Amino acid sequence: MRLSPYIATSLIIINISLIILLLFDKTAIHLAMTPNSATPLDPIMAQLTHVGDGLVPVIVLAILSYFVPFRTWITGVAASIFTGILVQFFKKIVFPEYRRPAALIDNDLLHFVDGVKIHHMYSFPSGHTATVFGLFIFLAFVWRKHPWLQVLLALFSTLVAYTRIYLSQHFLEDTVFGALLGIIAFIVAYALLYKRINIDDKRTVFQLGKKAKL
Repeated sequence: MRLSPYIATSLIIINISLIILLLFDKTAIHLAMTPNSATPLDPIMAQLTHVGDGLVPVIVLAILSYFVPFRTWITGVAASIFTGILVQFFKKIVFPEYRRPAALIDNDLLHFVDGVKIHHMYSFPSGHTATVFGLFIFLAFVWRKHPWLQVLLALFSTLVAYTRIYLSQHFLEDTVFGALLGIIAFIVAYALLYKRINIDDKRTVFQLGKKAKL
């Protein structure tokens, strides 16, 4: 699959996070990872977190349908769908009682950014984190011949995940599990679809559609 740079970078960060979670209380971790008062980063983080919105993969995949081979594209579509299903399954069925920082920590200790709506329930896992890791591992696969780009994509995924903590929407553990879900969803999609679709690897969705009309 040639995704070693993305996966290796992500797993290093995930493993460090897991060690931190084993050593410290999640509330203490959260307070240590967030500022005590407003900073110049507030508006940046408030906007950057939207990279993990569910609409972003739809837009990216729509654009890529004109440029990437069909079986690569459909693998990305499947990965996004799998990610959404897994997140909702764990968030709403397996761990519905998990609450977010604002519901568990004295709000006077938390940092809130103006204009950001704070949620209280369905904390585990972080849907935004799962979405961005699922999408960016797919982009790393699209550009798999560029290892340093894969590393940058993994680091950017991590930054978006951190915005969820910075904005007091999630705990570290929520983002760690969300990252793993996004990565696993893509690997499952790759195993089930990419190797099994027997279509000319050079034709895009757009080209296949034009041929069907002819």
